[in-house]
Amino acid sequence: MPRNRTGPCPLQTLEQTAEMTRRDQTKPGKAGDIPPNVSEQIDENLKRLYSDAASEDLPPSLMELLDALRSQDAQHSAGDQ
Repeated sequence: MPRNRTGPCPLQTLEQTAEMTRRDQTKPGKAGDIPPNVSEQIDENLKRLYSDAASEDLPPSLMELLDALRSQDAQHSAGDQ
């Protein structure tokens, strides 16, 4: 999943996915049921992994691209006034 520093928090999506997993476990007779304690461990591990990845700095090449796009946007905004 690509990181988007300006959009909605991707962790929210992760939490929604975990909630959907928990809801699916309540359906009787579903093949591949996951015990609740295992599901909780998976949730915690995914949150920890995503939190670590989300706190990493963006690569320099991507930062340069974002700076160029911001500069271009600022030039267009200044021209509109």
